[in-house]
Amino acid sequence: MKKIVLASVLLLSISCFCNAQSKGQMGRRIKLESIPKDLAKYTLLVKIPYNTNHWVNKISDCMQNHYTAGSFEVVPYKTNIMEAHYNDTSKYKYVLLIGNSMSKTEFSGLRPKTIGNPNGVGPSGIVITALYMLDRSTDVVSYSGLDAQDIMKIIAYYAERMSGKDGE
Repeated sequence: MKKIVLASVLLLSISCFCNAQSKGQMGRRIKLESIPKDLAKYTLLVKIPYNTNHWVNKISDCMQNHYTAGSFEVVPYKTNIMEAHYNDTSKYKYVLLIGNSMSKTEFSGLRPKTIGNPNGVGPSGIVITALYMLDRSTDVVSYSGLDAQDIMKIIAYYAERMSGKDGE
């Protein structure tokens, strides 16, 4: 019985370790072309797939610690970025999309070819743990190359790269 428990713990430890990503691994996978050159000129919207203050605060803290290129605002899932406050694309040109953070109504203005979903637009075109950058002036969504089980780790890494830090 002890051998079975020990083997299970060992297998679980190995599988968790294999899914952990180092900065070097993320550095090889990141698609730097997904980071806009003029990002610092605008307030970055960080759209998250959660509605609770816990997640808003957690992601805000992560961004404050790692994103130094300019200002940002964390927007919960229930807040539509295509309406009133966030509608000004001269101020809010770019949106960092975390997972399934945009609703179907927010996708309605995007061209189907930009999402990377051959069946059309919608949240199903984005992997739950991946990061995407949306340029609202051109309706182009760029995949960052980063996805992982530890979303906070890849947010921190991507924020550093958006700030011009090497990341290694």
